[in-house]
Formats: sequence, structure tokens, C-alpha cells
Amino acid sequence: EVGRLAPAGRKAPVLCATWRGRDGVLGDRDGRAACYDLEAAKAVVEWRPKDAGHCVSLCALETGLVLTGHQDGNIRCWDPREASSSRPSWAAAAHVRGSDAGAVSCLAALGDDVA
Repeated sequence: EVGRLAPAGRKAPVLCATWRGRDGVLGDRDGRAACYDLEAAKAVVEWRPKDAGHCVSLCALETGLVLTGHQDGNIRCWDPREASSSRPSWAAAAHVRGSDAGAVSCLAALGDDVA
């Protein structure tokens, strides 16, 4: 059950989830995304970019990398083998025009491409 994976004291609701091998990845309203070892029911690594807004979409790639989509209109790429961080491996603006941004509400892997 996804609700049981949230660490104690975390109050933000989970908004999105995906699977990465035997790990689950959850995104929440506080903007965090965390990779969980489902067998141990604990977070392995957690990411929280600054000023990104809610984490509203996730995509686990076959390479092991995880993409997150946030309210600020940016897609971020995270490597679960690296320590928890607020800085992604890379980021790309998807729905950003000047000071206006729209949430990246859906991410999908299509072979070697991401849509």
C-alpha cells in the first residue's frame, strides 16, 4: 500500500507514483520525489528541488534514471545511485515562457524517447 511508504512525520499527500525495478518512486505535494525499497519499506534516496512546487509526474527510465515533472514547468532528471539532493543531474524547461509556467503533468518513456 502506497500510503504506508511515506516516512513518519511527512504530511504532504502523494500525487504520483511509478515503479523502478523493485523500487517504487513517489512524488508529493511538497515537491519531493523519493525512491523507496518496497521490500524494506524505506526511502533509499529523496530529491526536493527548490521552488519547484508540487511533484505532479514521474517517469522511471530503463537506464535507472528518474524524471520528475513539477508545477514550475520543468522536467528534472535524477540518478538514484547518487545521494539525496536538491540539484538534479539535468533539467529542461517544458512549459515555461518568461515568468509564466504550467505544470508538467504527464511524463512517459517511449522506447529511447521521453514524451
